[in-house]
Amino acid sequence: MKLLLFFSPLLLLSSAAVANDGFEFYGGRKKRMTHGLNQAIKGQAPKRDGQVRYDSSIDVPSEIYVGRDEAPPAPKIESTSRLRSARSSKGKEDPILLLPDRYSVLHFDDIHTEEHLTLDSSWWGRLYIQGFPTPTQFFRAHFGSTPPSGEVKLVLASPLSMCDDITGLATLDNTHQVDNTTVIVAKRGGCTFGDKAIVAHELGAAAILYLNNEQGNFHVSAPIAHDLPISASMIGEDDGVQLIRALQRVNEANDPGFSLNARYVAQICGDDRVVSNSTSYCHPVQPEDQKFVESLTYKGKMSIEGSVFEYIQGEFGSWIDPTKEWITVIPNIIGGDSQCCDASGFDGNVLSANHAVLCQRGDCQFAQKAENVESTGAGMLIVSSHNATVYRMGVEPPSRGRQVSVATSMVPADAYDHMVDAHFSALDYGLTSKLAILQPNFSNDSCDESEPHN
Repeated sequence: MKLLLFFSPLLLLSSAAVANDGFEFYGGRKKRMTHGLNQAIKGQAPKRDGQVRYDSSIDVPSEIYVGRDEAPPAPKIESTSRLRSARSSKGKEDPILLLPDRYSVLHFDDIHTEEHLTLDSSWWGRLYIQGFPTPTQFFRAHFGSTPPSGEVKLVLASPLSMCDDITGLATLDNTHQVDNTTVIVAKRGGCTFGDKAIVAHELGAAAILYLNNEQGNFHVSAPIAHDLPISASMIGEDDGVQLIRALQRVNEANDPGFSLNARYVAQICGDDRVVSNSTSYCHPVQPEDQKFVESLTYKGKMSIEGSVFEYIQGEFGSWIDPTKEWITVIPNIIGGDSQCCDASGFDGNVLSANHAVLCQRGDCQFAQKAENVESTGAGMLIVSSHNATVYRMGVEPPSRGRQVSVATSMVPADAYDHMVDAHFSALDYGLTSKLAILQPNFSNDSCDESEPHN
């Protein structure tokens, strides 16, 4: 193998499956590939007369330097034989794979004008997920096509890694949930990014979304899927944990008419890359996506004892679950204070994820209220405004908000009073007060025409 890498006129690079995602290398450009990251880093190639440096003390190269003239374009792998080629190498020592001559489909260095912006101009964006308090940042993969336009349906892969533990091959058990509007959500690890993307493409999915299994995010790579006509992206670990919880709840609801929908919004940023009249440094590439973002109000409806009230979702916390019948709780009843600011008052009181705790505004930060409510085991914090005005509760720093696993919302003062009255009325009869909730408006349709999902 070592001799082949040193002396062959046609550069052959090893693509060996390792612990998580496979070991990916690219020819045709001067890049330094670092083992384990699956990510290219610009580096200075040593002058070695067209040779490739290889450390024979390990099974796979820890660093490979390739000059532009040292790596002639390798023939493309036809899509029909791509998966067969990948799977035929499983279990073999040092499988050889000819790679495409292009490192990435992304255009990091291009300078764009507003008149020539396309989805190809963007290499990242924001994924708006129905019922989530904030959009999730995604990074496009170095391979595949641009993100799908319009609303798509998110489906959690089964198994979660989308890999067979025994064979190490990409697989999907819940194929019946996949169609051309589906984004398959799969956790990173177990088999290569490319194998997972190939299976998603063969099933006719609109895209595949990887969930990182460690902090941070990057542009994933996969030589065997380089020219695959499916969109592939990844989001960070914390956002992935929240998304898994939401999709598991959707599966538990077992309602064919209910799904968790999302929308990819490709972004482009200012500076010298784009000429724009926008006051924001970064903004959507597509005008229709800009209209969609501007239409989001994060307002929804709550229904209790026949009365309907408006609420507004906080800027932090988890997905608002419309599949539950929420049980309202007054913190004073379980030993807490009415503002939910005294954590010691909640000690020893365990609620379920179906409980929504009603708290008054004031005396401490919104994030502290949410953390205290979370410590009880409840699933939602509902904060009362001082009057009829409601606004989105914030948190600083934002990273603190991403650790909160309860949903958060604010209601007008009269709605809070009505909920408290309903709670005590139910207690008089030995009952619980039930609350139905409608997620914030996600499309251009009015949420007034919808009913809470139970």
